[in-house]
Amino acid sequence: MPDPADRPENPEYPEYPELDALFPEDEGFAAARPAPPEETPPERPTAAVAAEQRPAEPDSAGGLPPPCRFAAGRWLAIAVLVILAAGTALRMRDFFQPWKNTDPSLVLKGFGGALYGTMARNHVRYGYRNTRLAMVNCGGEREVGELANHRYLNHPPLFAVLLSLAFHAFGVHEWSARLVPLVFSALSLLMLFVVVRLVAGVVPALLAMLLMAALPMAAYYGAFVEVQSFQVMFLSLALFYFYWKWHLGRRAVFLVAMFALFFLGAGFDWPIYLLAAGLFLHHVLAPGPRGRSKAILVFLPLGVVVAFGATLVYVTKLSGTQNLGALLNALAVETTGGQSLDALFGEGRWLEWPRRLRGYFATMYTWPVLILAAVWILRAAVAGVFRRAPVASGLVFAYLCMGGGYVLLFPYGSSIHEYWSMYLIPVFCVAAACLLCEASRWTVGVGAAVLAAYLGVHAWNRFEPPIPYESSYYVQAGRALQDRTDPTDTVAVLAIG
Repeated sequence: MPDPADRPENPEYPEYPELDALFPEDEGFAAARPAPPEETPPERPTAAVAAEQRPAEPDSAGGLPPPCRFAAGRWLAIAVLVILAAGTALRMRDFFQPWKNTDPSLVLKGFGGALYGTMARNHVRYGYRNTRLAMVNCGGEREVGELANHRYLNHPPLFAVLLSLAFHAFGVHEWSARLVPLVFSALSLLMLFVVVRLVAGVVPALLAMLLMAALPMAAYYGAFVEVQSFQVMFLSLALFYFYWKWHLGRRAVFLVAMFALFFLGAGFDWPIYLLAAGLFLHHVLAPGPRGRSKAILVFLPLGVVVAFGATLVYVTKLSGTQNLGALLNALAVETTGGQSLDALFGEGRWLEWPRRLRGYFATMYTWPVLILAAVWILRAAVAGVFRRAPVASGLVFAYLCMGGGYVLLFPYGSSIHEYWSMYLIPVFCVAAACLLCEASRWTVGVGAAVLAAYLGVHAWNRFEPPIPYESSYYVQAGRALQDRTDPTDTVAVLAIG
């Protein structure tokens, strides 16, 4: 039995209850020990205190530091609305201008507006049954039987139908035509914020939205009446959002929404197919914890085939295989397989294409954004080799496939249209925003404000006057646009070939 002399002299040892069991005869020692304080039940914290004490969720921004966490709430909503209002106002600088313009450098915006505005007006004038929902490019009063000779089938038909709905609602005006891409441009700003918040966090989402609001490419062409405008951008962002929700949770409702948006986007223009390819590759390379799914591996390629096949069937039903051959030939001519760089720029001048792209990118995206984005993409690619790529790299990868693929696959269009690369806007905005967020809090705020002001000034100056287009095709079309207006209509009539 232990010796009582070995008992500790300090009686305040509540953590040694075994001493009492060893020396039960020593009641004096137990009595000398102070009684433990009475435990009182903790007060129930208020909702605000509980919210502050709740442990922080894991950082989903690919390892972004704590300064990049931002409390959601009223100030966040105010910030989003201010960015949205400022970006929309910047896009409306030439909102009420007529299509015709004496400045040759503004030819293309007038050309596209007059072309698609005329097609939409024909839907209003002749009715959808007589146009058969096809884009009909002719001015003046025509017999219904003549419309088939003026169908424009290089693109799917939904854009002109959407413009015609705006004409039905607000009348046939230049501004009512510009209203359609302007609304989708504003919706794209909001959708970019929602998507980036989902994959990278709140602060990167705010910064990406801010950059997109002021970026010259997004601002100058924000109300551009063109089939490749922001209606496809919005639908693609919404499609990616549901893809990512499905990627995280594998719920069927997200998959159904994703396919519905893809088929709707396929009715507007071709770039949505390249996004589908990007999502397919992303799922193969980064399938997530649940592994690869046949919903993507099988049904997404099948959906692409069905959508493209439905377009071909629609074209064939309009007027037989002649128009079908014209559509396939137009796609072949504008792709790398149908037209060589020597044929585009002359023998031995194939380097002219990358030179033009460099000029377009430097003007419309600016070097600061390009450098920031390139640094982040390079770091993300290196991290991806070691399977530590940031979460936002999935979004950047998908739009690199969409925007970069569109530029490379159609060198003819990307060489003469600077807006051809607009589907790279999410790539540069998201990558640059994520790199900014890796800095300290003050650097993030000051750097983003300075960069946004710089972009805004460039976007504002881009309206007067932009770089003239070298293509004589658009210069001649623009000169014809000065005189070829229909006295009975507000929208200019531009007949092609």
